Amino acid sequence: MRKKYSVEIINEIMEDRTVNFISNVYTKLSDKYKWQCLKCNHIWKASASNVINGSGCPKCAGFCYTMRDVHKIARQTDFKCLSKEFLGMTKKHKWECKDGHIWHTSPLRIKNRQGCPQCHTRITEERCRFVFESLTRHKFPTTWAAFSKKMQLDGYCKELKLAFEYQGKQHYEIMPYFHRTEQDFISQQDRDKIKTQLCLENNIRKIDIPYTQASDNQALETFIKEQLFQIDIPLYEIDWKEFIGKPSKLKFLKDMLKSRNIDCLSTTYIRAKHKLLFRCGVCEFEWTTTPSNIKRHGCPQCAGKIKKTLEDMHDLAQRYNLKFMSEQYIKHSVKHKWKCLICNHVFMIPPDSIKHEISGCHKCSQRRFNHKRTEFMHKLGEINNLIFLSDQYINSRLKHKWKCLICETIFMKRPTDVQQGKSCPACSKKSWETRRKNAEKKLLQEKVLC
Repeated sequence: MRKKYSVEIINEIMEDRTVNFISNVYTKLSDKYKWQCLKCNHIWKASASNVINGSGCPKCAGFCYTMRDVHKIARQTDFKCLSKEFLGMTKKHKWECKDGHIWHTSPLRIKNRQGCPQCHTRITEERCRFVFESLTRHKFPTTWAAFSKKMQLDGYCKELKLAFEYQGKQHYEIMPYFHRTEQDFISQQDRDKIKTQLCLENNIRKIDIPYTQASDNQALETFIKEQLFQIDIPLYEIDWKEFIGKPSKLKFLKDMLKSRNIDCLSTTYIRAKHKLLFRCGVCEFEWTTTPSNIKRHGCPQCAGKIKKTLEDMHDLAQRYNLKFMSEQYIKHSVKHKWKCLICNHVFMIPPDSIKHEISGCHKCSQRRFNHKRTEFMHKLGEINNLIFLSDQYINSRLKHKWKCLICETIFMKRPTDVQQGKSCPACSKKSWETRRKNAEKKLLQEKVLC
């Protein structure tokens, strides 16, 4: 028997679907009704039989989009759609990312969070591409088409029949990030050999660039020039200022450093571990460091972390009435030879420790410290009705000579005892005798009363 449908039955069927039945009346399966997508809120008309049998939202399927929707997708993904005409969600359109890279892909792929292909490639590969394109004045895009989509080439120029491959460290040794097992490493080397063989079979000249030759821009440029010179390709001048890199990250870095009064003088951002040039807005000092380091540390000169020289040591010695006797400066934590110009004392001490002494020289510092402590002993004596009779203060653990101003008793006592209120022993004894006599009197009075 044929199943009968109603509004309630259709709503029950749609409970597990992302579609709502929003018509108030149901007549028959072949009639069209209103439906609403729970994902994009799009409302459309379709027959009940189509939707019940699995048909879904036409907008989510890419059938109801317009150019306005494409621009909305572009804004959500921080891209710009350069195409003026909408060809369909699965057709290629022209796009531009925030770093100025232009490529062609479908709006559906952008909607599914597929990003800029150049931003997702390794920056060293982009540097290689920039050198090849600048020296030859030809484009070297990444391609799968050279070997009937069997393998990818990092860069390939069809006109010159020339390709390049950047070989990272993982192509030469086992790295856990790329190879789970030793077999993974062997398989990668086998793929490299197959790719080289395919290039030979298709008359494509392939240049392999080892990671050791790409440590900096100059080394990379020199290596590629030598390789191109060997195969008789005419070369042009290269201007590294034209290399885009990642301008959005450079802008973010500059904006972040504004509040810290630091300027980034470099014009190209390569990666977080690539050194850039910075200038301190306080002391005008210029230095190179990586973006990852500058996020945690500031100007090394303001922080006193710049490596000192022999001249700096002589200046330091002059400030503390010393003479720097060592023939060379090693580092701040290593002991060097010094001579005091006041007491002629020669001693070994690290430059870091000089500033911790009162006068630079340990003997002079100790003498000054003891002199200050002697003055303090006199003040301590005045507070406790004592006179400090010792010639100088030695340390808090040794007994010093004191005189009581009340009973004129002379005694030896440690400064710590005096500070704790233990002053003249004779006065303390008299005080104890007085307290004993008062206690005896009180006891006698209590007996009399009894």
